[in-house]
Amino acid sequence: MMESFLAVAVLLVACAAGEDVCTVELAAAGLGLAQEISALRNAENECKLNRTSEACTLALLEAQKLMATPLVAFSAASHACANESAKCTADITKSQAAAYRSLGHIQDATVACRAGTEGCNLDVTAALTEASEAAVDLVPATTSCLSFASAVQGSLQCKADIARGTADLAVLSSDLKKTFTACTNNATSCYADSVAVGKDLDNIAAVMQKATTDCTGLSSACDADISAAATAIEAAVQAAADAQKNCSQGGGDGCISDIATILATTTKATLNLLEASTDCKNSN
Repeated sequence: MMESFLAVAVLLVACAAGEDVCTVELAAAGLGLAQEISALRNAENECKLNRTSEACTLALLEAQKLMATPLVAFSAASHACANESAKCTADITKSQAAAYRSLGHIQDATVACRAGTEGCNLDVTAALTEASEAAVDLVPATTSCLSFASAVQGSLQCKADIARGTADLAVLSSDLKKTFTACTNNATSCYADSVAVGKDLDNIAAVMQKATTDCTGLSSACDADISAAATAIEAAVQAAADAQKNCSQGGGDGCISDIATILATTTKATLNLLEASTDCKNSN
């Protein structure tokens, strides 16, 4: 829950300081979707085991509750980003629509699972698919919703890097939790999942390398935030390299430890980037 609370805190600071609320709201939506996807994966597992169990019902109710975070952020983003490009509006609308479709499937699944009907598992899977689509659809908005008119508040390219890094980390978060589950259960997908996570981290590291250049000199706080995020990602990349060695047999203590390290370091990087979204303003 910490990521969502921090996203709200950053938003309040941004509003008070007159910062670019649009990109902050999009970051909050991305983090909320990552948390939602994790909750839906848990619901999918519980309901496959026993669709009429209390654990299945509680997991679905939790997923339904958590969906409020990204939906509220989407609503706020629609207003905050209203003066941006037409593509920005379209990108937000597309992602928001997928999130609402996911909520509808969660509500249908809750009824179907209580009744013990086949529609239970189908709706849970559909909800997870739509939530994942919403996260993927949100990525283009992180660049299309940057206004040239707001360039006086900071480096446009720096903002784009921060938004892209935040969105990519949000999507990676759900994949990491899936990998952690697979490796904990010694699933055959453990090694392949760890390799995919490593590739995603390499791409994020490239974004952070670019941000280190684009954001330099905007403010000392900005420099510190970007440096801390880049350092955390470097640690995650190293842990991913270790994981590919230790997870080759499908799990084990070393493998699980490496995945946990990636989760911790990427969460730290996300929090640093959320702070950077307000600190990286042009001081001129």
